[in-house]
Amino acid sequence: MTVTRLKSLHPETEFGPSWNIPIYQSTWNDDKVGKIKKWLIQNEKTQKEINALLQKYSQETLKHLHKLKHDACYNEMLNLINFSKIRKK
Repeated sequence: MTVTRLKSLHPETEFGPSWNIPIYQSTWNDDKVGKIKKWLIQNEKTQKEINALLQKYSQETLKHLHKLKHDACYNEMLNLINFSKIRKK
């Protein structure tokens, strides 16, 4: 990691601004970049699998929920399924 500092010149008066800003710069080798890239791709695949499973679950649940249309829990269950769909996005 390389640290570069930007410093102001000494102010001419005591009221002049003074600043000291460190800027950090790190460089990664190709091996580390490759590992990060591979990890990101795997997580994207996993997320797509999770979304597909949630979609399948939501469709199956809605299918069974219509059988309970006149029960007291119908609206609560429907809201829960809709909330799951919103969270997915």
